[in-house]
Amino acid sequence: MTTDLNERYGTGRRSRTDRRLAWILAAAIGALVLFFVWNALFVSNTSSISVRDISHTIEGSDSATLTFGVTAPVNSEVQCAIEALSKTYAPMGYAVVDVPATGSPERVFTKTLLTVNEATTITASSCWIVA
Repeated sequence: MTTDLNERYGTGRRSRTDRRLAWILAAAIGALVLFFVWNALFVSNTSSISVRDISHTIEGSDSATLTFGVTAPVNSEVQCAIEALSKTYAPMGYAVVDVPATGSPERVFTKTLLTVNEATTITASSCWIVA
């Protein structure tokens, strides 16, 4: 009778394999969590850049002016993309602005952008560190 049960259901060796697989999976998940915590605490804070629009002025159908602030790591050169958009969010003008390295993380700039048609808004869409 026990031989028939062993043939039908197995001898239980699979449970050791299942435990090993569970430990390996738990270790992989733990390593992944540690990686994300390390990345959030040490890597992201040293290379983070933020940009905010302070004010803008639409100066007719051929230009728009934007004043924007950039927060970047000290002594790092940054470039920012500036876009002028129509009321349907079509691009009316685009420029890349060089932000020089300074001893301060906060920098404020004003840029006048020529447009091909009347824009309704102008924004600093993104910034990145120049290598």
